[in-house]
Amino acid sequence: MALLRPFFIAVTRSYRKHIGGLLGVALGRALIINLQAYIVKRLIDTVSGGAVVANHRLVASLFLGFLALSLGFVLLFRFYDAIIAQFVPRLKKTVSLYIVHRILRQPPEFYQLHFAGQLTNRVNDISYQTPEVIRIVTDHFMTSILTLILVLVNMSMVSPRFAYLLLGWLVVFMTGSLWILSRNSTLTKKAAEARTHMIGRLVDMLVNIASIRLFGRANHEESLFHLHAKESAAREKKRDLFFMRLHGFQGLSFWLFEIGSCWWLYQGLMAGHITAGGFILIFTLNLQVLDQFWNVSKDVRKFWDSIGLIKQALTIFQHNVPLENDQEGSTLKVSQGSITFDHVCFGYPNQEFLFNNKTLVIPGGQKVGLVGHSGSGKSTFINLILRLYDIQSGDILIDNQSIRNISKRSLYETISIIPQECYLFNRSIMENIRYGRLEASDAEVYEAARKAHIHDVIQDLPQGYDTMAGEKGMRLSGGQRQRVAIARAFLKNSPIVLLDEATSHLDAVTESLVQEALNELFQGKTVLIVAHRLSTLQEVDRLCVFDRGSIVQDGDHDTLIQQTGLYQRLWNAQMKKAHASDHLSLHIP
Repeated sequence: MALLRPFFIAVTRSYRKHIGGLLGVALGRALIINLQAYIVKRLIDTVSGGAVVANHRLVASLFLGFLALSLGFVLLFRFYDAIIAQFVPRLKKTVSLYIVHRILRQPPEFYQLHFAGQLTNRVNDISYQTPEVIRIVTDHFMTSILTLILVLVNMSMVSPRFAYLLLGWLVVFMTGSLWILSRNSTLTKKAAEARTHMIGRLVDMLVNIASIRLFGRANHEESLFHLHAKESAAREKKRDLFFMRLHGFQGLSFWLFEIGSCWWLYQGLMAGHITAGGFILIFTLNLQVLDQFWNVSKDVRKFWDSIGLIKQALTIFQHNVPLENDQEGSTLKVSQGSITFDHVCFGYPNQEFLFNNKTLVIPGGQKVGLVGHSGSGKSTFINLILRLYDIQSGDILIDNQSIRNISKRSLYETISIIPQECYLFNRSIMENIRYGRLEASDAEVYEAARKAHIHDVIQDLPQGYDTMAGEKGMRLSGGQRQRVAIARAFLKNSPIVLLDEATSHLDAVTESLVQEALNELFQGKTVLIVAHRLSTLQEVDRLCVFDRGSIVQDGDHDTLIQQTGLYQRLWNAQMKKAHASDHLSLHIP
């Protein structure tokens, strides 16, 4: 309940009138059910008394009342349909936005721990199950409770013992049901978890279908999926057997209530204490109670399933990390684009500091290459500037403004990043480029594409700029995706540009085109480039050589290549490898 209560309060806050209307419908149904039963009792008592002619006006009034209540049922359900038509679609939208808002503002490690398929399935579960829970509570649970209260009043008019018997049965029914449910409360949650893992595995397979086919691992993946499907089926079976036992207990308890009720009805008839109308009233109300609570017992299963799905889905947010607010903080004002690390200490959770008291100044407009072995801290350096992680102490400044006091939205508007893998949205190429500046005109998008040397390629596509990029941009080649990302950076026109192995996967011709586009993009900007291929960094102003979180060398290429140190060793190793590759290509028969 610690997760469910604040969630339901948050998503239903603006729908109090709709929920109030549904509760009004529940009350109306309970009243009509009991009033119709009472009118039938009065009619039977009047008819069986032989005074129909003398009481013809009363009989006519009772018939009219019964018909009016029947019409009330029809109108009440049309009112119910109107509320549902307005309420449920809007509530699904509200719930979806509530969850997506939280998913988009989780810390980076959150996305490393969850499959995209799992997150998608959980958004779907919560958005569809939340209205179902509210519908069950208002439409069935509340109707049954209100009906039961009025049934007790009706029964006490015939004989108080029937009301006491019903109350006794209700105590046994509710106490036993809640006790059984409490002892098996995790079954629906576990079944939901197994189903979510199965869907997550399926999505993971579809996303990586190319690797599955290239490695010939269809049978392997099918066997892995079979294990998840088997686990899901086993947990669902265990849950269903539990509900079978629950329904068995509920059915047996009502049968015992019926035995007591029938015995007292028989005694009352034999002793003349109960009229024919009273007999029919008790019988009718018993049938109503049976129908209501049999439906409730089935709805308890739906309710528990829905609650289990919602609870299981909400557990992904059950941590103490606050949601990121990308608008919290001041606006970054950039004039030069200088970047300063001031005695920065940073380490990943449960690890030693990677950066310990690091100080570094990068003047505005400088092009800096970050080199070193994998894991030496280059990408972490970039990620700290982007505030993907928070430092433990020290400060990072842009033009003497601490980025911890800057809103993330303002920070990201100041920085363009071109990553190693440029995944695109499955939207048109126009939309993907315009993502750099949403308000940009078509003409500005075309100009950015020309600068990135991708305009002509796009024009040659069957649908031009309206061509869909495909999932992760897979309808385009790696070089084309890279140039679309560069076009996006041109359109954004930020004063600081960060590149993380942006050309490492490109062939020589494509790399030459991309490099030409990048050189134009870099004009007048502060640029940080992470690269393992040192030959691409010969023209930068400065090289920072990382080794286990420390900058062990700092200078331009010509200076560092003459010094004995890590950069010289890395350069010589790459040149040796390149010469060996050229030599091998000359001797291929």
